[in-house]
Order: sequence, then structure tokens, then C-alpha cells
Amino acid sequence: MRIAEGRVPKRTHLVAGAVAVAAIAAATYGLARTGVIVDTEETLWPNPRDRQAVHLSLLDRRLQGFYRDHGALPSGLEVVAGPRERADLWGTPLRYAPRDSTFVLRSAGPDRRFGTADDLASEVGVTYASKRMLYQRALDSSGLH
Repeated sequence: MRIAEGRVPKRTHLVAGAVAVAAIAAATYGLARTGVIVDTEETLWPNPRDRQAVHLSLLDRRLQGFYRDHGALPSGLEVVAGPRERADLWGTPLRYAPRDSTFVLRSAGPDRRFGTADDLASEVGVTYASKRMLYQRALDSSGLH
């Protein structure tokens, strides 16, 4: 994955899911009232651009999973993301451009205008592992192996 303004922080891959779980647990079970410190996206990534890069990374993973399960990319983000997830942190709808087995996700950035220097973009090719899994499924279902 390429992010226009740099790479997604490495801890993103390990912590992103944990942040969501911690937030849900705090809201559901009242852990925040018991004195347990709960990290939020804002405390883990104080810079909004970093937080937006994390959001793009999470959507990248969902899109790759959809490709792995269905053999094609979805035509729109509404298939893998809710209304709030289809907009960037500044309220601008994300742009999604699927092409065969690659796609581009683009955030307009803080100025809310596309095509300026503060845009964040993620261009991802569906992984070899996903393509191999699809090939193996087709082979298994055909009975040719």
C-alpha cells in the first residue's frame, strides 16, 4: 500500500482492531468509569492525517477481503463501509476507483478539496494470496486436480 504523504505507521496493523474493541468495551461495559485507561484513535494518532491514513488502511483490508470472497472488487464503498466510514475525517466523501484487481482510495484532506497537496491517497493491488485462493477454489470446484 502506498500513502501519498508517507507510510501508515507500522503499529497500525496491530493496534487498529484493538482500538475499536477497546472503545466498544468501554462504552458497553463502562470500563472508562472503573479507572482503566482506554486508548482512543486521538491518543494513538494525534495527527488527523495519520488517523485518516489508518482509516484508509482499514478500508483497504475490507476491499481486499471482498475481492478474496467474491473474485471482484465492489463497484462502490457502500458494500464494505457504512456512511460515516465512506467520508474522511473532515466530512468529505472518499473517492473510490476500482480497476480490475487494483483500486485507489482518496481523501481530500483538511482543505476538503481534491487535487491539492494535502490529499491522502492509497493505491492497492489485490494481493497474490487472494488471487491464488480464488484459483484454488475454482480448481477445487471443477474437480480437475
